[in-house]
Amino acid sequence: MKMKQNLFVLPVLGLLLMLCQGCSEDKEENPPAPESPSITVESEEDIPVFDTAGGTLALTFTTTSDWTASVDGAASGWLSVSPASGEAGTHTLSLVTTANDSYDERNASVTITSGSVKKTLTVTQKQKDALLLTSNKVELEAEGGDFSIELQANVEVTYEIESGAQTWLTPVARSRGLTSSFLAFHAEANEEAEARQAVIKLAGGNGLTEEVTVYQIGTGPALVLSQSEYIVSSAGETIQVELRSNTAYEIEMPGVDWLRKNSSRSLSTYTHYFIVDPNETYDARSAVIRFVDEENELKDSVNIVQVQKDAIILAKNKYEVSGAGETLNFSIQTNVDFTVSTNVDWITQNNTRGLTEYPLSFTISPNDNDNSRTGIITIADANNNRQEITVEQTGKVNLKDIEREALIELYKTTGGDNWGDNTNWCSDKPVSEWLGISVTENGEVRGIVLSGNGLTGTLPESFSIFLDHCEWIMLNGNNMHGTIPSSITMHPRWSEFAWDIIIQCKPYYGDSKPINFDFTGINLKITDANLTLLDGSRLNSLEWCRRNDINVVLTAEKRKTMIPDITELLINLQLDYQNKGLGTLLCFTDCNTPNELKEYEWEDIIDNTVTTNLDYVIGTDNYFLHTDNSYLQSRMAYIFDKEGNLVNLVNYDNYIPPADSEAFFGEVKRIISTYLGEPEEHPEYVPGMYTSTDYSKDGEVTVLQKATVGKGIDLVLMGDAFVDKDMEEGGPYESTMKVAMEELFSVEPYKSLKERFNVYMVKAVSPNGEYTDGAKRAIEGDDDCFEYALKVPGINTERLNIIMSANPKKLATTSYASLYEDGSFVAYILSSTIGFYDVLHEAGGHGIAKLADEYIIEGSDTMPEENKEIYDYAWTTKGWWANVDWRSDPETVKWARFLKDERYKDENLGVFEGADTWEYGCYRPSEYSTMNGGGESTSYLNAPSREQIYKTVMQLSEGSSWTYDYEEFVRFDAVSRNAAASRSLRQQPSATQVEKWKKTHRPPVRVKGTWRDAKKNHIVVPYR
Repeated sequence: MKMKQNLFVLPVLGLLLMLCQGCSEDKEENPPAPESPSITVESEEDIPVFDTAGGTLALTFTTTSDWTASVDGAASGWLSVSPASGEAGTHTLSLVTTANDSYDERNASVTITSGSVKKTLTVTQKQKDALLLTSNKVELEAEGGDFSIELQANVEVTYEIESGAQTWLTPVARSRGLTSSFLAFHAEANEEAEARQAVIKLAGGNGLTEEVTVYQIGTGPALVLSQSEYIVSSAGETIQVELRSNTAYEIEMPGVDWLRKNSSRSLSTYTHYFIVDPNETYDARSAVIRFVDEENELKDSVNIVQVQKDAIILAKNKYEVSGAGETLNFSIQTNVDFTVSTNVDWITQNNTRGLTEYPLSFTISPNDNDNSRTGIITIADANNNRQEITVEQTGKVNLKDIEREALIELYKTTGGDNWGDNTNWCSDKPVSEWLGISVTENGEVRGIVLSGNGLTGTLPESFSIFLDHCEWIMLNGNNMHGTIPSSITMHPRWSEFAWDIIIQCKPYYGDSKPINFDFTGINLKITDANLTLLDGSRLNSLEWCRRNDINVVLTAEKRKTMIPDITELLINLQLDYQNKGLGTLLCFTDCNTPNELKEYEWEDIIDNTVTTNLDYVIGTDNYFLHTDNSYLQSRMAYIFDKEGNLVNLVNYDNYIPPADSEAFFGEVKRIISTYLGEPEEHPEYVPGMYTSTDYSKDGEVTVLQKATVGKGIDLVLMGDAFVDKDMEEGGPYESTMKVAMEELFSVEPYKSLKERFNVYMVKAVSPNGEYTDGAKRAIEGDDDCFEYALKVPGINTERLNIIMSANPKKLATTSYASLYEDGSFVAYILSSTIGFYDVLHEAGGHGIAKLADEYIIEGSDTMPEENKEIYDYAWTTKGWWANVDWRSDPETVKWARFLKDERYKDENLGVFEGADTWEYGCYRPSEYSTMNGGGESTSYLNAPSREQIYKTVMQLSEGSSWTYDYEEFVRFDAVSRNAAASRSLRQQPSATQVEKWKKTHRPPVRVKGTWRDAKKNHIVVPYR
């Protein structure tokens, strides 16, 4: 958001300003020259100052030619002038203002134009209910001089000049306690190029105070802000920014949605208003507003820092407990320290402690009295912000209350406070009015339906009571997990309800560990049923199980819009284990004939001849899992052992984003491997290889983003192993590129620097979309990437910044980057885990900022002595490897400044041995980070890394004129610093997570020379 405003400086009081007039010597032989246009204001002391009520005032002036008068647009709503034009002569201009009901002074510029001459006068209107001054601002030229402050007061007034300005700003007469109309001061000449300012404080009776800010420009153009940083509370507010300028400037707003300019409020020549929305998050945030004069290369900025919302969050503030006594568990979320207390002795806290979420546990003693009782648990922070939880305990338990208590326990153990709908649960209303509960005429629970309602956790033992007499129980489609108590799984009626309980929908993201029920002792079997196979023959389900060691029943639908083509994945899974005891049934329960399947292009899978023990079941009458003949749920893998016992199941819909066939089959394969061991080696099965025919989109350039700040850093995205049918708008190619871009700019500091990048997508159409022998692709290495990048019109060829994302469905190997000495890079994203910070590591870390890896490779031993000189040379000449060092002394290590800075104390920075793949002799600044990885830390860049990213981006964006300032970086880094401190409290990645992460990354390739040298000398840098 930009707007331009010209400010012209006039002293509030001073001598009459006269425009220079040309003159020439009188010569009798020449006629007199015409008089030059001029504007003369009769008395500058008559420049109008309006009181709060507004009204009409007159301004007298003289011109030597025709003239016009106008008001700057921002003030047109409250100030008008008439007449608006006239001929040469002396005229009286009427100025009319509306009432000023705000508590802010407002100013406006009135411009009188006569020919080529302009005179701009500042009209001031006082704020409501204030000690009246002519103006709260005085503007002075660099040469200084005397000036007066006019005030209206009927009380004794004193003044004080701020101490730092008393050497150049002095009173003309040292009169204290004045009641006269003027206070006189003198300002010395400002011989510096930069402007300066001072504050004069005025005090009157009854606590009235006023401040007058004196601005004095320097010898050059100036932008002067009265305040460089504003700290805003989490509640939000409108801030007032005072700017003094003697030149034209623009306002550059940051790209955040919580800060905006108040365009509806009356603007003044000096003041801008910005609205800061309430911060509803629990992290601080900041943004920078910039004021820029490009013509004179001037800029200044205001840093807006908004503190986080402090809170103690309770999911529920009232609990009802059994009179028999029990353990009360609940969690609170808070970002402040707190204390816990109770007002009764029958509630005692158990010792538990979490990190950002704090689980609390209390023992509720039995109530031996017939009467109920109430207790209060109080949670308070140091500022005495309090939350109270009421615990109501019933009297002695009667048998008729057992069901109600069991439902309450179900609510607690499955996260009832966070259900999608918990209407009336745990209330004093009859259970028949609780969501999902149906009862019989005598009040016993008849049925429970809580499908897809967000239940978590597992079932309590007391739930078994409902299996005695319920007619239906449906808990499927929730997020429950863990071990189901044996009192439930061993119940005689368990199998009647189990199939509508065990199928959950806990989403798994990428390679995150699946969460599901523990199927050990689940006590469910495949139903003894005769099935119809594709060729019309019959197969008994139990006999089929007995001929294999592990059996997978995979349910699908004939429409591939419901489940993508799984031919390649399923056949390769069968080839992995078909000789080791695996049998698979692929069940199409929505079709009855083979021709229906062929109509939906399932020929590749049903006609394959490379597998054994893979059969196909069709027919809508094949309901063989459930004893009550209810339907098979589609898009599932049910896994049975040799005796037909259910040992696990995998829900296709659990894999996000969106349902992911590879992740689904990966989990099925993991489960199978726990019974059958490692897969058997075999030639990879590849369906008929598709070949592109339409290359019209090859080399097509799409602008994904244009820089709005700075010169614009060109970043080019491209992909490999995508064929022509992947190139449609919104198709796989475009989606993969956009995910890569969004990943890079989703993490600070790139999130705040995003507007400095031009991001382009170049389409590369491969002949084949495979990474198999004989397949042809568009990109084989760096040289091909350079050719595609050069198709971007006007690209900066001094440094090529390239991200190459392989088709994530076709290749799963390790990502890396090629780095050139001119700063160019090619980041190869090859691990099929795009969306899990590979782009941030390879492109954002290695590529743009030239950060080193912070992980170690087992067996790498000690860094060689000669590497010290290599590190120092790369750091001092090019700024490479800012995040590793061979020095271990906290006083001399590269990031020593951060270790000493108290503002970074909560980030847990230090000197940790093991970096750049070396186990010893090389050091990193944090235990875990994006450049090390594992768990949540893959999205965390430590402070030295953030600093180097900031330096690199600013240098490329602003050019050679930009100079680094540590304090400016620290202000910029406020959001990242607070987020890093919060993240440091979370659980760190396990050794297994770190090792798994390492397997998807390799150290970068460091190529001598520039990218042009590589092309000229035919240096081939292929995929590794």
